[in-house]
Amino acid sequence: MWELNPDLKIETLLINDSPAYVVDNFYETPHQVARYLFNRNTPLYKMYEGGSNNRNGIDFEDRVFREQKLTPAHAFIETLCGRKPFEECSISTNQHRFKCNNYNRKYKTHYWWAHLDGGYNGIVYFNHDNVNGTNLYHNHSHQLPENEEGTDPWIPKSHLKLVHHFEPKFNRLVLFDGSIFPHGMAINNDRYHCKRFVTAPWNTYRSNQVFFYK
Repeated sequence: MWELNPDLKIETLLINDSPAYVVDNFYETPHQVARYLFNRNTPLYKMYEGGSNNRNGIDFEDRVFREQKLTPAHAFIETLCGRKPFEECSISTNQHRFKCNNYNRKYKTHYWWAHLDGGYNGIVYFNHDNVNGTNLYHNHSHQLPENEEGTDPWIPKSHLKLVHHFEPKFNRLVLFDGSIFPHGMAINNDRYHCKRFVTAPWNTYRSNQVFFYK
């Protein structure tokens, strides 16, 4: 299931002199990987951050699945970026969707939660979507939020300078240094908005697999 596609295509980028990568046709059997990752009851993430101000499960759903397992993808990404993976986050996923309300209409004037990580980040997209990818922001002229992610994740676009947008594509891996660039998911339309949170297929969420490297 975890085999990489022998015909994968690697593009190398320099973003402000930092190497980044786009790899298309990443998994050999991406639908099988997606079923394993997302056909489960994935819990809401950081439900207790911010106490009663936490909006996760109210205005949006942010769900994370983690499992202790290294796969051929980890070795491949290690070769690309020259870093070791954080083993405690061997397999990790992100799933998001948003309630149709005034709060989430902010996507037209705001960016979603920009943050820094400890090293390289890899993201594999599992939606057939070419709009809602990943944004990288300028590393010197940003204003990162002081509040918790779950309490008020929308940031006015005037507070961040967009450096690069990775376009999403089904079975595409993007890899960049998340310790240099504040980054966050790009929400550019209402594709993942819904009227109410009820049980729904995984592909109605913005669904990614993510990798973290030291």
